[in-house]
Amino acid sequence: MFFSCTKTADPDTLETTALEITVKDENGQPVTKNCFVKLYDNIEEWAKDSLDLFDIGDPKFPDAQGKVLFSDLNPQKYYWRIETFGNDCYKNNFNDTYPDMGLSSPLAKGTKIQVTSGITPKGGYSIQNSTNSTYRLYINGVFAADIIPNGSYSKVHQKIQTYTMRMLQTTGVIGIPIDSTFAIPVQCGVTTQVFFNP
Repeated sequence: MFFSCTKTADPDTLETTALEITVKDENGQPVTKNCFVKLYDNIEEWAKDSLDLFDIGDPKFPDAQGKVLFSDLNPQKYYWRIETFGNDCYKNNFNDTYPDMGLSSPLAKGTKIQVTSGITPKGGYSIQNSTNSTYRLYINGVFAADIIPNGSYSKVHQKIQTYTMRMLQTTGVIGIPIDSTFAIPVQCGVTTQVFFNP
């Protein structure tokens, strides 16, 4: 994910406060089709809408240079979602850190801020605990969740890479707890499913 910002006074729209977002792919090329950008005035609305992938509200679409202009804005912070559609490989700007998806400082009245925001390929994974025991899940060495018997743990909008999963038995232990480590390769546009039953 990359992010850059330039603030300029716009002589043509001196009284207009605007935000121009240039959308680029993982190779730094402008994204000009099969993509939309939505703008939010607070992180709570962004988070709420990001949970519903089918509610795209009032999106704007990039022009031939990959740019989207939001004008007549209030002088405040804004957040945005960028997603592709109709492609074999799903891409977006979702990340675990909010600065990659929003302004670090409010827009100033009468200025236009230009930002570049990248989208990267994403996929997902789902682990189904097909046992009668609770297992503690660690992802890349970090605790993620306790998965109850016949429960599951899923994540979407994950970067394309291989994740190391460790499942450590915490209930129903007879003798030595089962401690299993395996890898899940996340591929673009796919949710990899694992049924855990050692």
